Parts: sequence; structure tokens; C-alpha cells
Amino acid sequence: MLIYLVYIMTAALLGTGLYYRLQAARSGEPLDRRGEGWPLLVAIRLCGIAFVAVILTAEAPLEGPLSWAGAIVFTGAAGWLIWMYRSLGRNITDTVAVRRGATLVSHGPYRLVRHPMYTGLLAAGVSLAVVLRSWALLAVTIVTFTLLALRSGAEERFLAERFGQAYLQYMQRTARFFPKFI
Repeated sequence: MLIYLVYIMTAALLGTGLYYRLQAARSGEPLDRRGEGWPLLVAIRLCGIAFVAVILTAEAPLEGPLSWAGAIVFTGAAGWLIWMYRSLGRNITDTVAVRRGATLVSHGPYRLVRHPMYTGLLAAGVSLAVVLRSWALLAVTIVTFTLLALRSGAEERFLAERFGQAYLQYMQRTARFFPKFI
């Protein structure tokens, strides 16, 4: 039962992500991926491969309260990421480059944090590590989030160049990764 919940949410998340990435790719606009630097570009993609490899080789989860808690958090993280994809729409890229026709998105989860994808990936990875009881997945998740956090500086420079004062004001009122509740 638990594993089916994880499978369903994973399928929904992957399907949504694929849909919006394909919609964005229809622009045909070439993206310059050099902005984040080749070492980060390669390292992040290698982490993605490692993430998938660890999941595919993991044993079936043991059902118990901790695994169910992880599955519930994963469901929330997948929902958060789906909300992020819907909010970002065709603005999505796989790099720090900003599309020519991009608009500044500050609704949906972007009202709460500037990088909801990174926050969602961290929550999804940690919760899946709990479900699968995988230290390897936890390690890959932490390394991936760290690399994405390093990349966020370059991404924000590109966004500030593209959107100017509007993005700088957005940065002042919106937290980077974790919502401000105070």
C-alpha cells in the first residue's frame, strides 16, 4: 500500500514536470548553459543520475510509522513541486539561463520562497530516504541540494539582470529556500 502511494505521487510529479518542460522547449529558444559553470552543471546532472540509481536499486520499503510519515511528507513535497511547475509554466529551464519571453513569477509557491524547486527536491529526497531507509539517498539529496544552493547565486544574478528592480524587491520580501514565518 505504502509503495503505491509513492509510485502514484512520483508518476504525477514526473508527468507534470515532463509536460511543462516540453511546453517550455516548444519555444525553440537555445539556452546558454555556461552561466552556472561547467563543474556545477555536470555535478548536478551526475547527482540526478545517482538519485535515480539509488532509488531503482533500493529495497522495497518496510511499512511502519516512520515509513508512512516519510510517504506523507513525500506526497506533500510532490504536491509542492507540481504547484511549482504549474506556477512557473513555460518559464522553466534546466539551467540558470532566463528565457527571452520569461515573466517574473511571484505567485504560487514563489510567494513563499524564491527557489521552490530546490526546497521541494530537498523535502522529496529526504522523505524518500526515510521511506526507503536509505543513507545513500539521503547523502545524494544533501549533496544535490548543496550544489543547487551554490547555483542559486548565479541564477539570481541572471534574474536580477532580466527583471531589474522588480526582482531585487522580490528578493527583499521573499526568502531563498525556506519560508519566513515571522
